Amino acid sequence: MKRFIAPFTGISLLFTYSTTLLAQVTISEFLLSTRQDNIQQSYSNQLSYLQEKPYTLSPIQKVEFRMKDKELSTDQQRYGVRISPANPWELHNTNQYFRHYQTSLSLEKELALKEALHQRYSNIITYLYLYELKKLQQEQHDLVQTQLAILEKQSASRYFDADEYTDLQLLLLEKTVLLEELSLDILDHRQSVNEIYPAATGKELHWVYESIITPDQIERQLDSLQLIVHTATLLIYRQQKVKLAASEYKLVKSNINIGFVQTEFDKQNAEKQNNPVNISLGVTLPITNPNKGSMTKRKLEMIEAEYELKETQHQTATTRDRLADKLYAMLAQYTGLHQRIDEWQHSSLAGTLSTLKGSDPRVFIQFQASTSKLKVLEVKLKRDILSTYIAYLNASDRLQQPPLCNYLSAAHQPLE
Repeated sequence: MKRFIAPFTGISLLFTYSTTLLAQVTISEFLLSTRQDNIQQSYSNQLSYLQEKPYTLSPIQKVEFRMKDKELSTDQQRYGVRISPANPWELHNTNQYFRHYQTSLSLEKELALKEALHQRYSNIITYLYLYELKKLQQEQHDLVQTQLAILEKQSASRYFDADEYTDLQLLLLEKTVLLEELSLDILDHRQSVNEIYPAATGKELHWVYESIITPDQIERQLDSLQLIVHTATLLIYRQQKVKLAASEYKLVKSNINIGFVQTEFDKQNAEKQNNPVNISLGVTLPITNPNKGSMTKRKLEMIEAEYELKETQHQTATTRDRLADKLYAMLAQYTGLHQRIDEWQHSSLAGTLSTLKGSDPRVFIQFQASTSKLKVLEVKLKRDILSTYIAYLNASDRLQQPPLCNYLSAAHQPLE
């Protein structure tokens, strides 16, 4: 019976491991979930509907059947059919307006995708920061516990300091509270991830700094991206909104009845063997346009769209360069801080200080605690670098460009 225990245990462990792997949400999966976003589906449905051209107007606007009965006599009846043709300018302007509207809708869809991706990247960066910060705070918590344990062993020696022991107990309490707060922050942030991507509920987020792009790699990427010039989608969208407002103005202006064509059958003339069919024609003279109120409103919308275009032109010209300068400055600061931490970790300063204090082991612990504080600064700076890097890509219109990529991976792993 015993010989079956080991294989069964191995199979159980393999099943558990496989289930754990299947229950993970990767960064790429979370980013790709933008494709199933409700807003994206809404835009796709609207564009599919417009592709069927339901807006195409009929060349005949109205058909009326008319009857005229003179003195209620059955032999003096007249029958007529009046046809009101559609305004050809209105037909053209309607098609033009909805073509511009369709293009505008496509750009709105792209901007919505860009915003959704930016939001997901921000969520990932925040989660990575909180997770890494908790690890460092746990490390500091453990170091305080180690110092307390050493002091307790030294309670009968000259190294014992009651005031220091009290301060360390208070510090331990502070670190414990901070760990609990970070755990709650991670839980709250996890809930926001589930709200954005409901399929992540109940699954593990195995997102760690070790699997994403490093600051050095970001700097190399930035050097290459600086050479790429791309017209901002938001700028194209604003230009399209100006065209859309202008086409809507023309459409409202041309929304007038141009006249009618009427055929009439005279029963009395038919009985007299005269030509019973008459044709009459009416033409509307547009001395004054009845749509002046609507035209004024559309004109105001044109002015507003032109102002928003100028504002966007100014913003897009400066935002990208400003973010690049900020990113270069933070990368330089990160490099200096990282080198300082590396020098501290490999220096003999801790040993020297310990010797000066009579080989007190607490000196090494205090040295590690100080280094850990520098690592906290490093993690915060790395978070800011990643956020600015994604903001730069967003301003450069790289996030939503096909094929979609995971820009937090070193090789820009394709998402589809």
